[in-house]
Amino acid sequence: MTLLIPQFAQPFANTLVTASRNHFSGRLAVSTDGLTWHIFFRLGRIVWIEGGVHPVRRWLRLCERYLPSVEPQMIAALHRDVATSEAWPYEALCMALQKHLTSREQLQAAIMDVAMEAMFDILQTAQHSDLTYICFAEEAPSQSLALLKVKDVFGHALRQWEAWNQIELGDYSPNLAPSIVSIERLREIVSPQAAHRLSHMAQGDRSLRDLAVTLDRDLLRLSRSLLGGVRQGAIALLEIKDCELPVAVQQTVSSLQASDFVVSTPEGLVSSPPTLTAPQTHPPTRSPGSSPSSTISATPVAPSSFENTQDSDRTSPTVAFDFVDADEMLANSQKPTIIHIDDSPQNCGIARSILEAAGYRYLDINDPLQAIPTLLQAKPELVLLDLMMPVINGYELCSQIRRVSSLKDLPIVMLTSQDGIVDRVRAKVVKASAFLSKPIEPSKLLQTVNQFIPLKKPAS
Repeated sequence: MTLLIPQFAQPFANTLVTASRNHFSGRLAVSTDGLTWHIFFRLGRIVWIEGGVHPVRRWLRLCERYLPSVEPQMIAALHRDVATSEAWPYEALCMALQKHLTSREQLQAAIMDVAMEAMFDILQTAQHSDLTYICFAEEAPSQSLALLKVKDVFGHALRQWEAWNQIELGDYSPNLAPSIVSIERLREIVSPQAAHRLSHMAQGDRSLRDLAVTLDRDLLRLSRSLLGGVRQGAIALLEIKDCELPVAVQQTVSSLQASDFVVSTPEGLVSSPPTLTAPQTHPPTRSPGSSPSSTISATPVAPSSFENTQDSDRTSPTVAFDFVDADEMLANSQKPTIIHIDDSPQNCGIARSILEAAGYRYLDINDPLQAIPTLLQAKPELVLLDLMMPVINGYELCSQIRRVSSLKDLPIVMLTSQDGIVDRVRAKVVKASAFLSKPIEPSKLLQTVNQFIPLKKPAS
């Protein structure tokens, strides 16, 4: 997978790919003034990302989306059981699995969701601020619920960032909270019914991400729908504080604040972001209880991985980033291919984590207009097709696919949150093979896929 990344993201990408190729195990602290993310690795794969903006809100969203049937008292019990862990949300998920409160597949999707969200925030921060990178050779979290490939998490986060900027949201963080400034002005823009709904929804106490989960809406679409009100001065996007930590873990998490990792002088490893050619020579800063190690971003990445095309500013894409090696290409060529057509990078990331963990080769198409050419070239065994997309909806695209002779028998599974009789009838009319409700449930997705392309177990 080759990505064209912006110049500002090159040091971060360099650091991640070096960690991956060196099979790094431990914790990478990515810091800027007053803010630190902790990326936990095991053998070069991402296990979990903690810290950053609103870590507690992120945990509460995860519980709402992936643990909806778990009682609040049980969530509190999970907090108490993992109070001594630095990555307490991850350990709480491990405990939830041990107590049979959820499935491993569900948690893998949750971990991918959290990782992409944190990676997006890092990219957005790097656009305006220099980041520092310190690694600590320490034990990764005790269990590995998921081992995420750097290329998958970074690639999807980068596409989310690109989509966010394409609709002119680049100056706004999804961690900001919408608040009605003028209900009168809002009524001039939208219908009275819409203004009434917005007045209850946008009260300045929940971030865009919080609202997207609560309303079961795609973050990009929700934010885009509010942009007109923001431009007209009817809606303000405000910074809000994180929620209160569970009391049991306040003491532990306080030890992970950015001040423990960021120093103000060049000594102690924290200088300007690493370059591709000059290795870092300063000794690393230590955190309490961590063993010192050299910075993983000090090792230059092989020239074949990066190609500088021009000098530019922070926002210009200037680097071709190649993640795939020959062994992986060969392994992927032997797997059944599933193509997912969906304009939401978040939905694609969830589906990817489920299907790749099950042994399928996964490709996504975010622009439906590129669907048919890509299908003809990739020759997948199955297509997942989102119903609601801009320009062309799933019904229309399915009908177009069926008119191509070489694709007329290709299994097409429609994905939609509109699970009604009329929707199912329309799907049958355009010759969809199956119909699957959203949000995606790992067990149902795998069961549906297996009906069309049973995955063969490798020979022993």
